[in-house]
Amino acid sequence: MEHHATKPPLVFALVHGILTPRENWTDWSAVDLKCRFGHDCIVLQQEYHAGPLPLFNRYIVNPKVAADLADDLQKLRCQHPCGRFFIIAHSNGADIALKALNLLPDAEIEAVVLMAGAVHADVGRNGLRRAYERRAVERAICWHSKGDHVIGWWARLSGLLTFGFGYGRLGEIGFQGKRKGEPFTNYRDPHPDHSDNWSARYIKETLNTLLDQLSVRTEKSHENHRHQPVLHLRIA
Repeated sequence: MEHHATKPPLVFALVHGILTPRENWTDWSAVDLKCRFGHDCIVLQQEYHAGPLPLFNRYIVNPKVAADLADDLQKLRCQHPCGRFFIIAHSNGADIALKALNLLPDAEIEAVVLMAGAVHADVGRNGLRRAYERRAVERAICWHSKGDHVIGWWARLSGLLTFGFGYGRLGEIGFQGKRKGEPFTNYRDPHPDHSDNWSARYIKETLNTLLDQLSVRTEKSHENHRHQPVLHLRIA
């Protein structure tokens, strides 16, 4: 993977959900990120194929995709040891992101952003707390909407059909079960939609709002006296 940056790069891994067309939000988001951050940005698009069956996805498809994602991120970390790493995932992709975090060594990911996540809301149950305690991720942000009926109804239905092992309601209710001091932030999205297959505007506006809150500036390092990029995620 060729990279011409002179600064430690910003590395974004984008993970889509299951109701995603061939040309999906990760394609134009990759272009958006590269336009915003130029050569100091590397975008990894994690492509995969899955179906609507929660048990098949969660226990067969997702673990394999998560292992591939973790492997790709570790390779990029070896190439760019000073890079700043972020994961942005939507719907079923949230489960893949959380599984990947728990396969990574410590100090790998600065932030994981879960949009309309189809995983359990409890941070102890969905694996986020374990990843944070292992220091695989520094903090997490959840974008959720009470009007996300795809998550709400499908989570309830799949839970009944699989005795509680189906999809979760993170995308509807946000992080639950947080302990004091845990850096897990909920951001309530006003849009009621869920999938970019049905409403591309939902994800595009959500992601663009996030990117508008990413500002890059330089700080003088007290260790090596060089200017290094610092990425700030400011949640309103």
